[in-house]
Amino acid sequence: MDYRKVLEGMTTQRMRMLIWYYGMRLGRWIGTLLLRRTQGRSAYPVCTFDRTKMNFSKLHRELIEMGYQPNYATFHDVGEIFNMRYLYYKDGVLRQEHIRVFNDELRGHDEIAYEHDFWAHFHAETLCELGDEAIDALNCAIDICVI
Repeated sequence: MDYRKVLEGMTTQRMRMLIWYYGMRLGRWIGTLLLRRTQGRSAYPVCTFDRTKMNFSKLHRELIEMGYQPNYATFHDVGEIFNMRYLYYKDGVLRQEHIRVFNDELRGHDEIAYEHDFWAHFHAETLCELGDEAIDALNCAIDICVI
């Protein structure tokens, strides 16, 4: 196979996407191997739902419309379908609402964003429950996405 012809046919954006995708997969694998992270679901459940009645693509779109974005630089919990985050400033500190969607529930927490203070984020020094307003908004999104 002539890789030069393949590379000539790819757009720069497509190449960046492939490098990012495979780089993140490799990074997650190395991180899990080096850090020996325990498997299991994170704390702070927000709500549960019947997986047979949930439209996950619609939920993903609904969360994006609410201002959430995919969170690529994160560990994946066992059984996680996708995870997203909502960035905001509070008292001059960049924070995030981080949610994880599983096939039967949604879990989430609030913490300092890794862009603001990597070590505080990494050591979970600022981890706390989501606020009532965020939980209510997420429950409304779940209700919209039930078939």
